[in-house]
Amino acid sequence: NARILLRAIYWCAFAEDEMLKYYSENPAMECNAYPDAGCVCVNNNTNTPQSGKIHIDGKVYEVTLEQMESKWIDI
Repeated sequence: NARILLRAIYWCAFAEDEMLKYYSENPAMECNAYPDAGCVCVNNNTNTPQSGKIHIDGKVYEVTLEQMESKWIDI
């Protein structure tokens, strides 16, 4: 439901391209951006390994995380 709401908000604002600025295609993985620090933290919020594509400023990264793991990506 949160994904549908997020897409609807960007669609209503005519800013769908902005949604992929910092975005995880896998709903079980969270992408937290810290642009002033020049990094992004990707979190796996599940008890199982996850993999997925992370969109960061027009680039796509394939990320694999173990259960409850986090990784930092320099941007």
